[in-house]
Amino acid sequence: MELTYHWEGDVLIPDLELEDGRNYQIGKCGRMRQRYLFENHHAMYTHLVLTEKLWKHLEEVDMECNDMVDMLTVRMAERVVGMNTENTEINEGTINFDIVFYVRMKDGLSQIIVNVEAQKDEPQRYGILNRAVFYVSRLISSQKERDFENTEYDDIKRVYSIWVCMNMEENSLSHIHLVKDDLVGYHDWRGKLDLFNIVMIGLAKKLPGQGEQYELHRLLGALFAEGLTAGERLNIIKEEYDIPIEQTIEQEVDVMCNLSQGIKETGIAEGRAEEIIETGYEFGLSEQDILERLQKKLSISLQKAQEYLLMFGKQTV
Repeated sequence: MELTYHWEGDVLIPDLELEDGRNYQIGKCGRMRQRYLFENHHAMYTHLVLTEKLWKHLEEVDMECNDMVDMLTVRMAERVVGMNTENTEINEGTINFDIVFYVRMKDGLSQIIVNVEAQKDEPQRYGILNRAVFYVSRLISSQKERDFENTEYDDIKRVYSIWVCMNMEENSLSHIHLVKDDLVGYHDWRGKLDLFNIVMIGLAKKLPGQGEQYELHRLLGALFAEGLTAGERLNIIKEEYDIPIEQTIEQEVDVMCNLSQGIKETGIAEGRAEEIIETGYEFGLSEQDILERLQKKLSISLQKAQEYLLMFGKQTV
């Protein structure tokens, strides 16, 4: 068999084609699985490449992950009521929350709003508490005409914004909320001080040992920490926390890509976005030009590019 080549620029490229010419549909989970195999099981990855089975395997994993997500979404919907994670107010811009949902309290009547945000680490360009305050404030103000009307301020729902920051120096847990200080005299002002709540959870890089003090951190670490196999994660969840795991979920977790890899990929994307933005400012590019470069270099939407520019752009006063 004679091997032919063609020029691409100054490089000769061999004319090779796979026997399996099918166009496989590989989504996010499939790409995460590919990176996980390449970095952690290179022998298996090489074998799949050489036997032309890699793309089929990635597509199967991607489909199984999506099926599991659909199944879990249905189950979660029975317990909580979801909200649109995008919030836009006139003259206030758009916020894209990671997760927002309602939780019904034990009395069966009252509800609270819970927002959960995951961070690969503590941002250095801005104070994370400032961002959390902004998120809670928006979740409170956006209730008007949705959860309460006109001046019915007593109907405002309590808000919890929970921030999970990974790769911290040590495990920590903080509750930031409103307090009342009587400076002159005393009056029992009517209203609720518990409407505004921020919970900051710092996860150390190393999974903490068993102990009452770090029960929450160990559970979250079992879900997000790097270096654990699916079996180790399931064992911690089942044996230490008595959380029932159905057989179907065990099978899905066994083939599912590591969630922490997704967090790592998000961190890499944010790092590239920050570098593009800083370079753009150094060369005197306008913010419109920077947005276009972000879209082109990272293959992202204008909305995502604007979110990165808000995170890493110059802060105006």
